[in-house]
Order: sequence, then C-alpha cells, then structure tokens
Amino acid sequence: MIEILSHRGLWRESDQKNSMEAFHLAFAEGFGVETDVRDCCGRLVISHDPPDGYEAGLEDFLSAYVKSGSSSMLAINVKSDGIQQLLAAALTKWNIGRYFVFDMSYPELTRYRASGMNYFTRISDEEPEVVGLAHAKGVWVDGFSKDWENFAALEKLIGAGAFLALVSPELHKRDKTSFWASVRSWI
Repeated sequence: MIEILSHRGLWRESDQKNSMEAFHLAFAEGFGVETDVRDCCGRLVISHDPPDGYEAGLEDFLSAYVKSGSSSMLAINVKSDGIQQLLAAALTKWNIGRYFVFDMSYPELTRYRASGMNYFTRISDEEPEVVGLAHAKGVWVDGFSKDWENFAALEKLIGAGAFLALVSPELHKRDKTSFWASVRSWI
C-alpha cells in the first residue's frame, strides 16, 4: 500500500506551510499530513522554526483532522525534547490512531518507545545505520544531499516488518524526476 503525505499540508506559497488552510485542503483531498510540533509557553504548537506565538495549536490541527473525517496518516515531526507526555495526551484525547512521530533525538526516542507511541526511526545519506528499529513502526527514509536509492537495504527493512516513508527530493530543493523513476522501477 502506498499513501501520500503532504509536507506541512497542501499549499502553493511558502507562507501557507503548516497553516490551518493547508491542513484543511490536504484532508479534503485525502492526503496524509507531515507537520512539525514543538512547545511554546506550555502548549503544543504547529511550527517548524522557533515559535513566535502566532502558530496554530496542535489541538486545532487534531480537531480539524477529526472533523474532516480523514483516516489518512499523520506524520508528526517532533521539534522539541520533553513534549512526549503532552503529545501522547493530545493524541489520546482526539482518539488518533493513524499517526507516527519521528525525528526526535535518540534519548527522546527511547521515551516514546517506552510509552508505546507509534514512532519511526530514520535512515539517510547522513545516517546510514538505522537505530531503534526493533520497536519502531517504520523508517523515515531521507536524502539530504543525494537520493536514497539503496533499495536492497530498504527491502531488508520491509522484510523486517517496517513501513517506509520515502521523502521526495524536492523537500531539499532537488529534482524529484530520477528518484521517483528509480522507485517506480524498484516497485
């Protein structure tokens, strides 16, 4: 099964990323959403960069997801240490089951694992060894300076029962054409 996740919602202009409008559009089109969560003044907010106090709250995001009737995947990029309990409480409150958290530091990853939350570990051209795979629900596959095209390694991960999230190269301002052609050939 392949599921497409929109990066910070469905948007056309950069300033629309991580906005409630972008999330509503993504949910309406049936896309899953990757978004960034961090803390600000005691609450969780949607923000890739340090917050300025005007960000949408995580509660608003989860409410929009539930009200949309979406059953698509939520990929929550953890941008702050120490928010695991708040994040778990919010996901439980809204009865969100189709999610995974990722990109947290390794010490934080162990906390998410201990709590039983759905987390993905990572592999990339900068991090070629997967850590924490034994209990991970999947692997975030990224390429920062080159495309990740070691499909033999990916097949081993799939064989071990991992779901994969392949990051499209345009996220890092690179052309996506050859990467997705390689993925199509592999599949």
